[in-house]
Amino acid sequence: MNLLKSKAAVAGKLGLAAAAFAKEGATTVASAASAEALKNERIAEAVEKHGSKLADAKDFVVSSVAGVFAPSPELQAFVKNPSPEAFMAHPELLFHLLALLSNMRHPKTALIQGLIAQGMAKAAQSTFVEDGQKNAAEAAVNSAVREASGGVVGAVPPEVTACALNWAKNNPKDLMQVVKLAATLR
Repeated sequence: MNLLKSKAAVAGKLGLAAAAFAKEGATTVASAASAEALKNERIAEAVEKHGSKLADAKDFVVSSVAGVFAPSPELQAFVKNPSPEAFMAHPELLFHLLALLSNMRHPKTALIQGLIAQGMAKAAQSTFVEDGQKNAAEAAVNSAVREASGGVVGAVPPEVTACALNWAKNNPKDLMQVVKLAATLR
């Protein structure tokens, strides 16, 4: 756990340092580009004529670029006090961190994205998800039967629901035709 805390703290400090460095670099580049651009007669005329609008545009661009490299407030708070509990309470921090690393073109970004994709694929194939699908299908079928029978039939055996779910998975085009037919009957 201490290793996780230390790695998260280092990653967070690296992100904050990179954001500060990027902001400082953007400011320096903007000043140099501005001075160089004003040497052009047309640009100098445009600045003279539309100076306030250009200043607003510059402020917008600078704030947008700074926002790209700045970690979210949630990630900054997590980095100050990283813990597995805080991470489990806010798993979206992984996506904030991934976005920050991606913006910095960090080489481990692809590795993290691959691990997330693999985990999502495994989760989609897990029995937990399958059980959730079965439960949702049973509830939907029971509700539809209850509504169609006016409450006379309260539930359908799980085997019937499983058979209907299996048919729907194997025959998506036929299912869509049934849904369209049902929609026209209402």
